[in-house]
Amino acid sequence: MKTAIRTFRDALLLHVAIIGLSLVFKLARLLDARFRKAVASYCAVYQFRSENSARQIVFKQGRIASRRGECQAPDFVITFIDLPGALSYMAKYSNDPITLLMENKIDQIGNLYFLYKFGYLCGLCEDYFSNIFKRKNTVREPLP
Repeated sequence: MKTAIRTFRDALLLHVAIIGLSLVFKLARLLDARFRKAVASYCAVYQFRSENSARQIVFKQGRIASRRGECQAPDFVITFIDLPGALSYMAKYSNDPITLLMENKIDQIGNLYFLYKFGYLCGLCEDYFSNIFKRKNTVREPLP
């Protein structure tokens, strides 16, 4: 019973995390010129897997999509070994995917360029949205 609950939890976490991430990427593409430039001519398929489920994020000429299931020929595959631990770490340090590899929270298959690029895109999102929140919370002086 505990295995079934853990399997369901991991599948749900994977789908929510990847769908959420693709929505953040889409929002960044609409609002941030640097992000838009970074994905303008980028084509890649990232496959994310946990024990029993899979999800993809597809970048194609400036478009970003999230899809369910396995991809036949992904450019990069990330398998979550410790999904809750990996997601917790990614929430704190979104542009540092290499540490996840070194701590055995994820496994990867593919050219590391795609992992670096993914970390770069996450870092662009983090920079853009953290700057928005900083601006929102600052006190502005009234115009004379």
